Amino acid sequence: MSLEEYVHFNGKIHVFHLVIAWFYASSDLCGAGGMHHECIHANQLWYGEAACNDTVFVSLDESQPGMYGMLLTCALLFFSFYDPYLEEDIPCVLVNWFVPVEDEPDNVTGMWVVHPE
Repeated sequence: MSLEEYVHFNGKIHVFHLVIAWFYASSDLCGAGGMHHECIHANQLWYGEAACNDTVFVSLDESQPGMYGMLLTCALLFFSFYDPYLEEDIPCVLVNWFVPVEDEPDNVTGMWVVHPE
């Protein structure tokens, strides 16, 4: 692709250090009928110290049980920008992807072992 074929963006990008995810957990009906929320952090200076980048599960195949249908990511940056063609804000997240080392959990710990993609 030549440089001229790329779309040029001249707008503002809004950066967020945390987002709140609202979700329904049908297996846990405590609270307001199973509704929950979690803060997901992507903060480079947590309390002026080290970075705080939360782990996020991404569902790839809902027909598969547990980790068999998911991958792990580490949230690095939350941002949004306004798309004048769609006339709306586009939310985005920059992540590091992690993939399982094996097709099964570790037989000693019972936990999945992952490494950066």
